[in-house]
Amino acid sequence: LLRWDIPRLFSPNGMHSIWRLSQILRRERFQIVQTFFPDSTIFGGVAARMAGVPIRLGCFRDLGFWQTPAYDRALKQVYRMMTGFLCNGRVVRDHFIGAYGLPPERFEVIYNGIDCQSLPWVPHEGPTLHVGIVGNMTRRSRGDHAEFRIPFARA
Repeated sequence: LLRWDIPRLFSPNGMHSIWRLSQILRRERFQIVQTFFPDSTIFGGVAARMAGVPIRLGCFRDLGFWQTPAYDRALKQVYRMMTGFLCNGRVVRDHFIGAYGLPPERFEVIYNGIDCQSLPWVPHEGPTLHVGIVGNMTRRSRGDHAEFRIPFARA
């Protein structure tokens, strides 16, 4: 486990940290780097490209609501460095293809959830347990819309 203190990605310390990560990726001969969040895509995507990592994957799970204008500008450049993208739905895929001009052939859609038809039915007796989860619902204002994040689970 490697830990870096990077209070601001867009800073001399942030750029130096990207260079340090690229050196580790090169030295250890990483073959795949997959990033998950916008900041990790900038950090890991650039470092992986600098290190010559052959497979660089970015992930999309929403329509980029969390991105600031600075991140948006950086991501437009970094996405061109990625060799592929994973997303959780066609709407998300289509959004990023259109918004960033990314090649559709670099995308794979892996849907959230489980294909219930593929699971065997097991009859049971007694009380049932219901679990519900809603995440990322904290109220935050971003320009012309509001976001809500209210973590919820009930068992």
